[in-house]
Amino acid sequence: MYTYLLYFLVILHSCSARRSHKVRYDTTDFRAYLFGSSDIWSEYFEPGASLHSYVIKESFTPILFNDLKYYWQGFHEKTSVTDKVCKYGITEADGELQNVRFEDGTSPKVISFECTKWDACCGFKCCNDVQGFLIMIGCIAFMFLLAIGVIYFG
Repeated sequence: MYTYLLYFLVILHSCSARRSHKVRYDTTDFRAYLFGSSDIWSEYFEPGASLHSYVIKESFTPILFNDLKYYWQGFHEKTSVTDKVCKYGITEADGELQNVRFEDGTSPKVISFECTKWDACCGFKCCNDVQGFLIMIGCIAFMFLLAIGVIYFG
């Protein structure tokens, strides 16, 4: 009986182990959208004091891109209990985003956005986590069959 309990615990641990995605999306498309057109650029920014610097007009206003709302550091408002908040740290690789400033002169270090409970945070986008869902269903089915086997043959 203890052997079956041990099997059950090992399977349960394997099923609940977090899977990590190999794909991590960067900000290339986002930056092309945000800084590629003066219409879009002027909607969110005012020109900064130096060349190629940008001052955020309204810090609390999200940037709408690819059906997601992106928020500057500290201004994210969670919209649903079932969604997860993803945070993307701005680095040197993020080009123009390094030149963005709040009105007080400080620069945002993080951009946040929400993914649904079935998605995973993959850098700057949400990744579909169907594979993780299917693995979880498979594990539950296997544990159910194992329990039936123990009851029937045990």
